[in-house]
Amino acid sequence: KLLRFFFIGTLSAFGALFLELALEVISSPTPIVHSALPTSVTPLMLSAIIIEEGIKYIILKKILQSLSSKFIFSSIAFAAGFGLTEIAFIFFSTPVFSYYFLTGILILHFLTIGWAAMILQLYYYSNSRLVPLFTLFIMIIIHLGYNGLIVYSFSTGTVYVYLIISSLILLLTSHLSRTAS
Repeated sequence: KLLRFFFIGTLSAFGALFLELALEVISSPTPIVHSALPTSVTPLMLSAIIIEEGIKYIILKKILQSLSSKFIFSSIAFAAGFGLTEIAFIFFSTPVFSYYFLTGILILHFLTIGWAAMILQLYYYSNSRLVPLFTLFIMIIIHLGYNGLIVYSFSTGTVYVYLIISSLILLLTSHLSRTAS
């Protein structure tokens, strides 16, 4: 059953890639050649982040609605499918990459999905319209922070410290929210 959510993650990554490429074609009259990593955070990059995180949020919310009891394991399988598929896209299309960068991408997707899963579970019965916006905002900020560190050539160590601190904050917040309820 978890394999199903892995494949849903894979299909979601393909959907995000399709939308990102369509946006790129529409927004740029000349073809963009991807020979290396971008050198700045651009509106197109921000749009790609919003597309990826929006798709992950929508699918994650559907997973929670369909099976709340196995939500965490399903979310992990979903994150693995999405993250590994994005890694495959990069590995086969970009001549410049490092294994640390690819590992960081996988950690990033586990992290953003982990935050979304925690917030969605906490506010599952809430009718507040702010919950989806807050969840997406957190996901986008984490992803944008990661991309910004990569784009502006921060050291691998700095990127991993960012991912570790973000993960620790997620674990602490998750623990505190469980003990408070």
